[in-house]
Parts: sequence; C-alpha cells; structure tokens
Amino acid sequence: MGQLTAGSLWQRLGAVTRGDAHQVSDDLWYLGIGPIAADLVLDELAGYAPQR
Repeated sequence: MGQLTAGSLWQRLGAVTRGDAHQVSDDLWYLGIGPIAADLVLDELAGYAPQR
C-alpha cells in the first residue's frame, strides 16, 4: 500500500487532496463475499459518508 500511496498520481487524486480517501480492509472490501460481508462493508462505508 505504501508504494501505491507514495506515487505522484495518488497524491493528485481529488479525494486524496480533499482528505476524503480512506484505507479499508482488503479482506473485507475485496475478498468479502456474500450478504454478511456486504452488510459489513455498508456499515463501514456509513462511517466514511459525510454527515448531514
């Protein structure tokens, strides 16, 4: 992950420059399959969403 986030392209991404990029668990977000994993991803995503 460090090699990816250290690159100049990463640093120019809008979400990164605004501070809106968040590190997530590979196991859950990319390998999690099924309704339980989907529910956990949504729970985590709700914590990152702006509050209105």
